[in-house]
Amino acid sequence: MIRKGGYIRALTNTGLILYVSIFFIIVLGSTAGKFNFKTEETTVKVTGLNKNLEGLTIVQISDLHLAGFRRHKGELKKVMEKVNTYKPDILINSGDFVNYGWREFERDDTILSLSKGRLGSFAVPGNHDIGTYNPELNEAGRDSNLLRINELVKASGYTLLNDENTYINVGTANVAIIGVITRGRHPHLIHGDLIKAMKGTDSADLRILISHDPNHWEESVRGKTNIELTFSGHTHGMQIGILTKGFKWSPSQYFYPRWNGLYYSGNQFLYVNRGLGVLAIPFRIWMPPEISVIRLTSK
Repeated sequence: MIRKGGYIRALTNTGLILYVSIFFIIVLGSTAGKFNFKTEETTVKVTGLNKNLEGLTIVQISDLHLAGFRRHKGELKKVMEKVNTYKPDILINSGDFVNYGWREFERDDTILSLSKGRLGSFAVPGNHDIGTYNPELNEAGRDSNLLRINELVKASGYTLLNDENTYINVGTANVAIIGVITRGRHPHLIHGDLIKAMKGTDSADLRILISHDPNHWEESVRGKTNIELTFSGHTHGMQIGILTKGFKWSPSQYFYPRWNGLYYSGNQFLYVNRGLGVLAIPFRIWMPPEISVIRLTSK
């Protein structure tokens, strides 16, 4: 029997247990979870791959959101040094270096430049890099912000691709690296001019696209171009979910059907990196930050 004004002890105890559990999950997610960098290694089998590209190693990082490393420069340095341990032939960064504006870079360009691709490092601006989310910026301010971002990304050791492409040579094979800029905010992201960015790449032995938003692959790349590999980020896996060898789930999948890992259609592949930084919520719960290591082989 329950007295008037009393309580049910079992329900109270359950509530306390839930409260304490949630508290510790958030604490762990905002400390160990946020910097629990995981490496995902994937082999991509490309039909007709030029023999000179056999075993080519591409390392991808994304969504640094450098403001989250402001008091953790040591963690940023550690992950850049870890990137180098995989001996990348090509290093790719698929954007969102900052949250609101270029000042968040501070002097992080000197740390980012520690990681390098043997054949080059390549990047594109993400939608946050444009200054979209800074309410103090008008159109001219956003243009000025992007100009400064471009300078800082280049100072970090990257070739920055704003709706353009560049070539690298691997033996006698030519690889085209294509990059498009992303503007706007979900659900109205605006992708750059892919046709312009691809110009002159038809003769390449392999085409690699860097496009921040994974939905761009479905909208404009898959079945519409001859681009074999696309690298995206943007989703963060919403920084919360379940990620095991046999099962993965995140609320991100309701907005981005391709939100993490490798996807393919015929001989076209998309890899979505879940990012290194955090945004909005300062923690990651069972959705660790990622370094992606992609190795190419012939099918």
